[in-house]
Amino acid sequence: MTRERLSCWSITSIVVISLLVGSIAGGLAGGAVVLSLGRQAPPTTGATATPAVLAAPTIPPPTAGEPPKVATEESAVIAVVERVSPAVVTVVNRMTPQQGVFGTVPGSVARGSGVIID
Repeated sequence: MTRERLSCWSITSIVVISLLVGSIAGGLAGGAVVLSLGRQAPPTTGATATPAVLAAPTIPPPTAGEPPKVATEESAVIAVVERVSPAVVTVVNRMTPQQGVFGTVPGSVARGSGVIID
């Protein structure tokens, strides 16, 4: 009994069919997982988060003979910034040089901002 070699087209066809079947099976499995997770009730915790509400700037009532003051958008923004600015922080991360596959990777500095919640 002699063994015949598979042609290039036969091997290519087998690989393409295998990829198609695997893709379809993976899509069906992923869809089943998403459906099963979507039907579950979300976990409940004892504490509920309440969003922080910033009050609009207050304007004192006008005195007799004085025209009423109107809050502009700019003054409202300034009032909110003055109120929350102590909670805004700058974050600086200095990374040390590391030895990589292709040599030493120099250290770098990453900067960002954050907010103190509590």
